Amino acid sequence: KARTNSTRIAYTPEPLKIVKDDGVTSIILDSFKKRGLSASSINRYFDSPHEWFYTNILKLRESESAEIDQATFGTIVHEAIEKLFEPYEGEIISSKHLNLINDNVEGELRRSFDENVGRRDISTGVERLQFETGKRMIEAYLLREKNEVKNGTEIHFVGSEERIEKTLEVETAFGAIELKIKGFIDRIERRNGVVHLIDFKTGKVEYPDLDLSVKGDFEKNIDDLNKKLKTKGKALQLLLYDWLMRDRFKNETIKSQIISLPAPSKRNLFLKTSNHEATLQYFENFLKSTVEEMLSGDIDLEASEKYKFAVFT
Repeated sequence: KARTNSTRIAYTPEPLKIVKDDGVTSIILDSFKKRGLSASSINRYFDSPHEWFYTNILKLRESESAEIDQATFGTIVHEAIEKLFEPYEGEIISSKHLNLINDNVEGELRRSFDENVGRRDISTGVERLQFETGKRMIEAYLLREKNEVKNGTEIHFVGSEERIEKTLEVETAFGAIELKIKGFIDRIERRNGVVHLIDFKTGKVEYPDLDLSVKGDFEKNIDDLNKKLKTKGKALQLLLYDWLMRDRFKNETIKSQIISLPAPSKRNLFLKTSNHEATLQYFENFLKSTVEEMLSGDIDLEASEKYKFAVFT
């Protein structure tokens, strides 16, 4: 039998990208002027510039499914916690407060579900599982707080869902722009007199996720910090909160932390730096260079591998 020779042609598709011409940069600049820039937007940019342009700049959304996605579930739980503690803003949280809050968890969580996804039957199926998961997360967090109070921790509840912004002047190819850098801090507390800036997460968080420390001489290893800021979104978020709140808490110690609701006993999820003041000073330059990159016509907006099939509406 005759053997036929065949040639295999390797095909490497071009990465999905948007060429950043004057029209695209003009759209980005207009978005900056209207909406400013947040930690979530910066993190999305480093995650996938192409997807960042569609979701954060054009404000398009991926096609919705009937199921409650992870982001919406997180919003539901966050809002329930916010409303549960809202009546006690400015107070020292006692065991009595926490017991009253615990009694209202189910009702407040139900309200948050209805507000974010519409009234659904949560008696069975996936919705029931999600509801019970959210309820247990909040109750486990409250139990941990009760134990903290019992062991002598003074918790002064300063506020929740704090919206704060700071103006950053950036030199760009379009001239100097004044850009609002925004933050939405889930909770501010003083625990035994120390300011805690807290972000709740309904997903998994590990200690290395929050480590921005560099080994050896800080100035000589600044590239290591730069790389970590681009790849450790949770740490960048906490550092941004710290940067935003410095003027408000000038003479106080600030600790930025994440409370992982699936693991409420893991209470040492703090931002880690090797030279905090130097890191904060560098961070402002990092923000400026990031904005310059976002607007640079020399850098296209490429999609990362995980977003190559995203469909926006």
